[in-house]
Amino acid sequence: MNDGNRFGAGQGYVSVMTDIDQSRVLEVTAHRTTDAADNLWKTLSEEQRSKVKPVCMDKWQAYETSTERNVPQARIVHDRFHIAKSLNEAVDKVRRTEHRELQQDGDDQLKGVRQILLFNPENLGGEKDEELAALRKSTLATGRAWSLKELFRFFWQETDAVGGRAFFSIMVCLGDSRPVRSRQEGRADAEDPPRQNPDVVCFANQ
Repeated sequence: MNDGNRFGAGQGYVSVMTDIDQSRVLEVTAHRTTDAADNLWKTLSEEQRSKVKPVCMDKWQAYETSTERNVPQARIVHDRFHIAKSLNEAVDKVRRTEHRELQQDGDDQLKGVRQILLFNPENLGGEKDEELAALRKSTLATGRAWSLKELFRFFWQETDAVGGRAFFSIMVCLGDSRPVRSRQEGRADAEDPPRQNPDVVCFANQ
């Protein structure tokens, strides 16, 4: 596993290689570059590298490049935390775009909802729960994007690649049947619905 973490008083990044099965850190190196990741792989023998199958990492291109070069037979798996982070960022992108468009018409209904969209709906209550329920029932693109993001949580219940691919097919159908669009000119503004991304699907196959 390659992962980047802030470390020390200067808040510089370090790259960490971890053996997930044994729950132990194998090596740590400074920086978050391709060279740093290469140095991590060099701490393993050629025989050890040849036996590596999945490699879990965050969505950082330097790590992907190094992994493909040093263990070409391995499958890259993006971890749940960073996938959830990307989904939240996509929803917020839709919210910000739509909020600007609504404000041009003097409509502030999306004002103050950013934090609500980040909460697990099961942990909301009172007025916040009511606000979220109203957003879900609306025709706003933000509500649609949030619903698709929440639906993706069920992906992690799949236990193999077959179920993972089937889930993606359902997500694609839902996204294509009612695409998330901005108010102006029907322009698509959200990121495309998730396709059968092998970097995610193979997570369910481990």
